[in-house]
Amino acid sequence: MSQSCSIHQCTRISRRLCDCYQQNLCLQHINEHNTVLISQHNPLVGEINTIGDRLKALNIQKTMEYSRQKLEVWRQDSHNKIDCFFGKIMSTTCQDVNYSSAKNKHE
Repeated sequence: MSQSCSIHQCTRISRRLCDCYQQNLCLQHINEHNTVLISQHNPLVGEINTIGDRLKALNIQKTMEYSRQKLEVWRQDSHNKIDCFFGKIMSTTCQDVNYSSAKNKHE
């Protein structure tokens, strides 16, 4: 024997058991319920996509910050090496000039 729709005052024959409410619904009420679910689903999909995009952007920003920090360390190390090399050359040049100057005085 067929069951009637579980919705109050609906006299139609039920076609399916609703998974959400565990009630037997007629075709019209199944379609109405499905429409409500879809209308709730679409904004959620949009929110999930928006959050996903924000997470992707966040990861890019973290990656860029990490790369910038590594590049800054490399820049500082390079400047230190250049300064050290410059200091050695200046010291050697000063010593050579002083040696030449002292040698010329004794001659």
